[in-house]
Amino acid sequence: MSILPIQSPQCFNIFKRSMIQADHLPLSDRLDSSLIAKAFEEDKIVFGIADEDVFTPAITLWAMVSQFLFSGTGRLCKAAAGRVVSLLAQTTGRVVTQNAGNYCRAKAKIPVASIRKIELRLTTQAEQQSPTYDDLCSEIDIEQAEQRLSPRVIAQIRSVPLGAIR
Repeated sequence: MSILPIQSPQCFNIFKRSMIQADHLPLSDRLDSSLIAKAFEEDKIVFGIADEDVFTPAITLWAMVSQFLFSGTGRLCKAAAGRVVSLLAQTTGRVVTQNAGNYCRAKAKIPVASIRKIELRLTTQAEQQSPTYDDLCSEIDIEQAEQRLSPRVIAQIRSVPLGAIR
């Protein structure tokens, strides 16, 4: 068995955990690990099952997403592999060697079509769970608008440190 369990849909919970998504935060109900696991199962994406393997489908996809979210040198394969080393040290206590080559080989095992499938399912799910356009564009009176965007409300929002929102 690899460092993190591969066969369980819960292995994809890495996305929710790494984005610090508690149940009351906006994306918590959108990041569905079973949706990702199902897409990988349908496309028969299985690798990284030996004890010494670092790059499972979940870890590899997580590293790919991290590459997308960073900019500049943070987008390099070497940087993404370094984040995997850090992640594994924090989550398992196991220290592994950074190997960008192994990461790039693992990345090549995940077809773009599978990533596209996951993206389409996540967006479809999010759209179905979101308010309709009509709900968002319903008329509000001037008093309601002023209450929502009053200088006091804006000052309150600005006064909350970014890390304090839970």
